This record gives sequence, C-alpha cells and structure tokens, in this order.
Amino acid sequence: MDIINAPALQKVVEDTLQGGPPALRGYRPAVRACIRRLAAEHRSVKKARLRKSDPEWARAKAEAGHALYRFDEAEVAPLVRTIQRTLGWLGQVAELAGNRHLPLSREAGVFLRGLSHRRDDIMVLGLEARHLVQESEQAVLKADLYAKRLQPLREPAEIKAGDLIGRRCTTIDEIVQLGRRAQNCLSHRNEYWARFAAGESDFWVLQSGDRLAAILEVKCRTRCVAAAEGPDGATISLRDARGVALFCKAAGLEIGQRCEGVMLDFAAPFLVEPRVVEVEGRIMAYAEWPTAFRIDLGPEPGQRTSGHGPASTLALSFDPSRSVATAILEGQDLCRAVESFGREAIRKVVQTVALDQATPTLVQHRLLALAA
Repeated sequence: MDIINAPALQKVVEDTLQGGPPALRGYRPAVRACIRRLAAEHRSVKKARLRKSDPEWARAKAEAGHALYRFDEAEVAPLVRTIQRTLGWLGQVAELAGNRHLPLSREAGVFLRGLSHRRDDIMVLGLEARHLVQESEQAVLKADLYAKRLQPLREPAEIKAGDLIGRRCTTIDEIVQLGRRAQNCLSHRNEYWARFAAGESDFWVLQSGDRLAAILEVKCRTRCVAAAEGPDGATISLRDARGVALFCKAAGLEIGQRCEGVMLDFAAPFLVEPRVVEVEGRIMAYAEWPTAFRIDLGPEPGQRTSGHGPASTLALSFDPSRSVATAILEGQDLCRAVESFGREAIRKVVQTVALDQATPTLVQHRLLALAA
C-alpha cells in the first residue's frame, strides 16, 4: 500500500508502541511489524488525491495508475486508542504465555509467535487476543468452581404448591446433575455456577412426583425469576404453568418478562381448563384465567420441530374491563404481541374453544377484538 505520508503514520505507531505493556518486551519485533502493517489498514488511512506538495515518487505512482493513500492526521486519536486497546490485550496474552500453569498458555505463545505473519484487520487481532485471554480465565474459573462443587453454599429449602414440590439446589454439583437430567446448559456452563457461588442466583427444581416440571433461576436480591424452563430448555408445559405460578406466589417471587409461557396471573383458578383442539391440521392448546390466557400453537402439518414443545406460545395478562388504549399506556403492548403470534391463528383457536360454551368469555371477546 502506497501511503504518501507514511512517516507520519509510522511515528504515531512507534510512539504508541513505546508505552506498550512490559510483558510484550520479548515479542517487540513481531508486535511492531504486525501493528505497523495493520495500522495501514485503519480507517484513518484513506484514498488520496495528489497535492502540489506531494513528493515526486507519489506523482510517478499516480501516473502509472497506482492507488495512493494518505494518513488523515486528524484521526490520530481513534488510531491511538485502537492500538492501545490491542496492545493491552496482546500484553495479557503475553502474560498468559509466560505462565505455563495457566490454561491455554501454549496456545498464547503460538498466537504471539504468529503475529509477524498476520494480514487481517487490527480490530480482528484485538478481538482474537481478548477471546484467548477470556477463554483462559473462564477455564480457570470453571476449574475453581468445579473444585468446590460439593461444598454446600445454600441451606436446603422445599416449598409445595399445587401438585408441584420445589427444592432449592444447595451445591454446584446439584446444579450440574440437574442440568444433565434436564439436558440443558446448567451441566456445563460455568457462568450459572459462578452466579450461584457469588450469591447472585438460586436455582430451584420443580417436580410432580418424579417428573421434572420446571427449573427456575431466581435473583437473590430482587426475588425475581430471571429464567424459567422445562426439560430440554423447552417452554414450561401448559399443564405445569399454573403449578409454577402457584409455587412463585407461595415463595414470594416475581416472574420476569423473559419467562415465556408463565405469569403470576396463572395462579388463579382456571376460567377455561386447558384444552387441546385441532384446527386445519394444527394442534393447539388453550387455557384461560380471569385476567390471562395462554395459547400453544403446534407446528403446521409436515413442519419439522425439535420435538421439545409447541412451535410458539402466546401468554398475556390483561383486565378485560380496561380498554386496549389503557393497557398500552401502562406499558403493555398487547397488539404487538398478538401481531407477532398471528392474528388468524388466535381467531381460529378462540372460535373453536367458544363453540363449546354458551357464550364467549370477556377474555375471549377481548382476544377476538385484538386479533380482528
């Protein structure tokens, strides 16, 4: 690449390298060559037009049809920040390479020795260095957590609600075993173990007899359910949704918005018991409470799914005596949720369910109005 004012760019690079991490001292030639080469690809280096003050070699290059570039010295600060950030991560990689007892120490050494051959973007270099450091840190954390997996970190607790019994995990090992049983990421993702060990989250397993119904992650400070899933990471089944809501109410827990298919309104007695209907070859499930409903929409005929539950779930809570406008003003965008799920599907399942009733309920009237 022909950069007309290359000395200005090289001076910025050299000045920035002088303040680099001491750990990079043994890799200085490779780092310098790499950073100088990659800095030329930075956005501060732009295609240039000839100026009267440009040197003769630049004029000769231009006349020969070569593309010319110029370092925009007004963008020194962004370039310096990028180099400093990259050097910071490379310094941590060098520290990792210098400690043979740390995970990925050998890989860190290989990474640094290969710097002189890199031809990619400086941002990519920094991201890869950061990823290597973070991967090593996670391995250290995972080993530390695994070493104390049998240490009791919580007092045993048990709460019965409806036909479900909830038990709190007391050790990291119980969380791991629960993840294996449920076939989800609790078995191997150490960020969950770390939140548990730090006292940030509790993990509850809800069962009906020997059957696993749900797994809850509860934030200890706010007493809010941050995640609620059934086995295999599926949405909690409709038959267990009320039991989970009853458990949360008995335990004094709030249910976060990210918990699909379950809400505290489900703790009330059913207004319409869970029903399964078939509409145009699709299996749909419907249940209704005084101020809420849930619809599970099965796959279309021939559609392939993971086999872990409905193709989609819609669960909303609203007071039928209030207008849609009032609900929206209070932050509940019912129309958007209905549109996302599918208006036609909602109309069909509600109309099918209402055929067996003397008259549609207020919740069903509101649903039909929203789906019109």
